[in-house]
Amino acid sequence: MFVCKDYANLSFNSFTLCEKFFFIGYISVRDEALTEEVKMSKVLASSKRVVEITAVQQIVADGGHAGGTSSCAGFIRGAAKSVGVSLPVTDEVCASRRTHSITMGGELLNLGRGQQIFDAALSTGRLVSIKGGDSRDITVAVEACRTFIEAGGDAILYHLQGNADTIREGQTTIAPATDLTMRRISLAAIIEAQGPDAWEVGDRGDRFAFCRLDGDRPRLRVHWASVPARLWIDATAIPFHTSDDLPGSVTWETVNAAPIADCSGVAVYDSGMVTVEGVELAKPMRAGEANLLAAIINAKGEAVQAPNRQTAKVVKQKLGDASARIETVRGKGYRWVA
Repeated sequence: MFVCKDYANLSFNSFTLCEKFFFIGYISVRDEALTEEVKMSKVLASSKRVVEITAVQQIVADGGHAGGTSSCAGFIRGAAKSVGVSLPVTDEVCASRRTHSITMGGELLNLGRGQQIFDAALSTGRLVSIKGGDSRDITVAVEACRTFIEAGGDAILYHLQGNADTIREGQTTIAPATDLTMRRISLAAIIEAQGPDAWEVGDRGDRFAFCRLDGDRPRLRVHWASVPARLWIDATAIPFHTSDDLPGSVTWETVNAAPIADCSGVAVYDSGMVTVEGVELAKPMRAGEANLLAAIINAKGEAVQAPNRQTAKVVKQKLGDASARIETVRGKGYRWVA
């Protein structure tokens, strides 16, 4: 028979033997239930996504650049400029889609959309797309990608395999994938081998590169198993590494090498990066915000109309103390005070 006790204020040694067995059993059942709850919870990202995240983190650790950052955008815009076209870039630093606080290696993960075309740039500036497991979709920016490839641009696709767990709701930390292997291939080589049919939307048929509809948006897809063996840079899977031992050389440089607007210690770059006294803003600007700031600076004291008051307000907030340089001109917009 149990005697009523204040269990919260008792040590384990003060319990009777019967009570100890009861609590050990309770804790065991509780822990099993919690483990099962995690197993049954909603999947936030597949194991192949963990493989991709691990690879990008390793690229960054070795001096490369993650897609969605201004440093990677600098190389994307630089590569586009070198062949006379423009390319979209994504902003994953300012992204407000994070609904879960999950980290890998101390870095907060964003499980939102991908990077449209490029997932990272190697330390040399070479642009790469990372695909884990059976992930086959290359991009939804089909027209921009086609324009870039046909102008002479390229992206190296990394087809990766590795061991990783899925990310489930309720988890806060994720272990990196292990035993990563890769086979690499040039997207330009794939398109050249497949021909113009690669850009046609429809059933795959006998194509190894084709476009499919996802809702009302086309996606460029590569069917890995059907790609001719002669196209692969790596004949068989090799251990993953981030060295740029790929054919050809990188002939472009980052557009972050020179600002498109620069005055009074504030500089704006074509990638969207903004620096104050040489230091990049802790809260980066979105493309529209950076473009407005560049226009105001380059107007050399003349008033510039903003697309809306909210954009101008956010620009000033992100500039911090340097926002004192932006003066409101009633009825005309905003001007830079040097």
